[in-house]
Amino acid sequence: MINGDIMKLQDLYSKDITRTVNPAVSVSDLDEKTVRIEIEEYVFTDEIINGLYTILNAIKNKKVHHTGIWLNGYYGSGKSHFLKYLNYCISPQYQERALARLVEAVEMHDPMRHGNSASQVMPSDMRDLALWLQRATVDIVMFNIGAVHNIRGNEKQVFTEVFWGEFNAFRGFNHFNIALAQHFEKLLQSKGVFDAFKSRLEEEGFDWEKQADDLATQELDFILEIGKELVPTMSIDAIRPKIANDDYNVSVEKFMNELQLYLADKDNDYRLLFLADEVSQFINNRRGVLLQLQELITSLHEKCGDKIWVACTAQQDLSELVGACNIVKGSEDYGKIMGRFEVRASLKSTQPEYITQKRILDKKGTAMVELGKLYQEKKDAISSQFQLPVSYRSYNSEQDFVDYYPFVPYQFKLIAKVFASFENLGYVVTEVKDNERSILKITHSTAKLTKDEEVGKFISFDQFFREMFDQNLTALGQKAMKNAKDIISTYSNPEFGERVVRLIFMICNLSDTEKLLFPASLENLVCLLMQDVDANKLRLRSEVEKVLQFLIEKSVLR
Repeated sequence: MINGDIMKLQDLYSKDITRTVNPAVSVSDLDEKTVRIEIEEYVFTDEIINGLYTILNAIKNKKVHHTGIWLNGYYGSGKSHFLKYLNYCISPQYQERALARLVEAVEMHDPMRHGNSASQVMPSDMRDLALWLQRATVDIVMFNIGAVHNIRGNEKQVFTEVFWGEFNAFRGFNHFNIALAQHFEKLLQSKGVFDAFKSRLEEEGFDWEKQADDLATQELDFILEIGKELVPTMSIDAIRPKIANDDYNVSVEKFMNELQLYLADKDNDYRLLFLADEVSQFINNRRGVLLQLQELITSLHEKCGDKIWVACTAQQDLSELVGACNIVKGSEDYGKIMGRFEVRASLKSTQPEYITQKRILDKKGTAMVELGKLYQEKKDAISSQFQLPVSYRSYNSEQDFVDYYPFVPYQFKLIAKVFASFENLGYVVTEVKDNERSILKITHSTAKLTKDEEVGKFISFDQFFREMFDQNLTALGQKAMKNAKDIISTYSNPEFGERVVRLIFMICNLSDTEKLLFPASLENLVCLLMQDVDANKLRLRSEVEKVLQFLIEKSVLR
């Protein structure tokens, strides 16, 4: 209680539990509110700290042999958020707060002060790196390669075309029509009249930024005539067919020449970083496309003085992707590709439970005190009520209780197993997996639904079922549950009966291996339904037993 008032669960959380939390981060979403949340709520694990430092330090010092960076992690492991935080550390408009949070995190994970920390970064090294980033000019070209590619049937040069198109967009030129950008827009800019050209079009009622593709297709003569007025030496007849056909001789060599011209007036502290999201999905086991990426990275190192870097995110480890492309380990091509991405970071060991606790369940200072008192008062009852299979845990300490209440730690591991089995059975949509994203989402939705419960109540495992599964069960999953739902509606206490049915549906559909570790025994079901440590466990056990007997009589259970 606070000042004599009953505390609600929503009063415990340090952040408004009803706020929007978007588990799926998009690299293209740079809305001001989104950016603020993604910086303020980013959770730094040792793995993330090591990865951010490794990449930024490599870009600063240029002590590796090539400028490729490979970041891998399974679907939903936080690759896109990591990529965006990398961008926030570099971009002037976000840098101050993003670096301050990273430096603070490194100090909290200091391996000299915390013996259990797996961080390899010393605070002094991170502070030096932050000072360089604030002094240097590092430009970012960030994109999801699957969303922007324009193969045009020329798979051999797809990476060069995509990177060149994104580089043109970064310079204010057309994304996709390289001929339009190189032969027309670049010429206007070199003559100092590109802005004047756009102003002339605006007078005619056109917006070049939004309508360039349409104008180049439907009003090409018109725009060339305006260009000719501004640059009398422009050869309209020569460039008209090239623009109309998007005809430009794209090659790695010509792209390198373009980049070298761009770098000519840049100082030693200048870097250009291409951040390409979901590269392994885009390559999709195509050997030729992967080899072309390798050629591009090689040329950047040879021609651009290690001032231009390429960071790729992937669901696969680089060696796994190379193998999937039928490139034999030990071959020359294998060695070249692995060597081009000397800088690597992995999010394979992300900790969904820890990240969820920090983003969703973090508590206010006053709440920590109240929960500490509650734990000491109910410690013995908690221990007796939550008796779990050996590989699943309740609370290990008072701090553990403060961190995870009103949830119980075993729930995060168990719901991940449920997601995995349901995915294998085809009971849920493909986006629902045993990963950070899904666990974060279901915890947040459950916390919102229970926000008005009084402090002292616990989240029971069946409460996880509600919104997440109601929205994401496939037709197959709904069919598998329909008979039980229909029959339990005739039970004397249908509300409690449905709780048991939902619980059985989750636990009895675990994989065979997981059923051995967490069997659907009566005692386990009672434990999973527990919402109050002062509840009469024998009475609850009896109520569950009655539901099970009813379901057996109705041939729902064997």
